[in-house]
Amino acid sequence: MIAWLLILLALFTPFAALATESAPQGVWSGTLGTKAIVVCFNGSGEGSYYYVAYLDPIYLKKESNYWYEYEPSNKKIQQLDLSVPKNNAITGTWSNLETGKTFPINLTLVDGNDDERACARDSFNLRLEKNIPKVKKGKII
Repeated sequence: MIAWLLILLALFTPFAALATESAPQGVWSGTLGTKAIVVCFNGSGEGSYYYVAYLDPIYLKKESNYWYEYEPSNKKIQQLDLSVPKNNAITGTWSNLETGKTFPINLTLVDGNDDERACARDSFNLRLEKNIPKVKKGKII
């Protein structure tokens, strides 16, 4: 009887480990293709990323096993297929759902891997806050 229990335990243990794997959390930096990016993942299955050269945040939402970017009309336009974080690294592929164009994604953890509100961290936002347009005085028309 004990032998059967040990066999069952050996068979199902790998599946139990897979069930505990979760979506990434925290602030990550790396590349999408050859472009430098910064990404944040909240524990809610939502996140954001921006290209360091442009500093324009792009909203992400996790559905099933993928992260998606949306047009304002709520149409999925880009898909990110990301690995489970391992050794503070994530790899994956960015795909344009209309053209089929793909680019590799390589990320390393910056901080907040246990933070469910990582997109509020300074490590994600400081660059964006420095990019606030200056107010110019002008004529009132």
